[in-house]
Amino acid sequence: MKFKKMYLTSLIAVGLVGSAQADDLMVETFETDGQNIRYVASQPFNDGSSDHWNRTDGLDISNVSAPYSNNEGGFFWAGEDVDDDGGNGSTPQTMEFTDISITGFNNLAFSGLFGAGNGNGVGAGAYDAADFVRVEYRVDGSGVDPYTAGVCFGYLNNGDAFNEPFGLDADCDGEADNGVPGPFTQLIPSMANYGFTIAATGNTLDILISVSLSSGNEEFAFDNLVVTGDASGVDDAPAVTATVPADAATDVLLASNVLINFSESVD
Repeated sequence: MKFKKMYLTSLIAVGLVGSAQADDLMVETFETDGQNIRYVASQPFNDGSSDHWNRTDGLDISNVSAPYSNNEGGFFWAGEDVDDDGGNGSTPQTMEFTDISITGFNNLAFSGLFGAGNGNGVGAGAYDAADFVRVEYRVDGSGVDPYTAGVCFGYLNNGDAFNEPFGLDADCDGEADNGVPGPFTQLIPSMANYGFTIAATGNTLDILISVSLSSGNEEFAFDNLVVTGDASGVDDAPAVTATVPADAATDVLLASNVLINFSESVD
């Protein structure tokens, strides 16, 4: 640590505190239609209240357990029976956010609100082994460059492959966690926040959401998708480490020189 001495003809007391706060690099709340502008979703559709893949305010869809809640604002994105022929008939359906600028940022993180409209318990849900939701990312990629798994959701393996609840799949192995790597965390209509950190950095970030729910009563929704990062190369302000005369000294002449030590070199 370097110190630089400065002499002043009068004493100035200044408190400088450096702080760092993550910046929002992307925020998507679906309050307006962002298709082909802020994101690209595979063909959105609504073929009825139980067959959809679309931005919604919840009024044109129905859930088994309860309406979605704890979303951000009035609109969110929801899917159910996403391979219905009212859309493109395929699964998984996808949503991609590309070329998010991360230049000059590190400590990247993704978070979002996620929920399942069918909150029935073990043996009474509707989700099957083939059902999944994956959120993946890639840095400085394009085209067919691979993605890395960030956070996933899947069915709870209760000894069979059908009609179980849906929950967090933290290790993205295709099944909801059930003791490994953590306890079962079920998704319900009240959306909850889930996310992950991104160790890499670069110039651009892509986020890919894939949803495979191929039957009615297999319901899922998400909202308030956020990417944050800390600006790199930001230098905290130097701190005063000592003064001569000392702080609160008495009988100091008005015209006296004051020696101030800073915690780093000051230009």
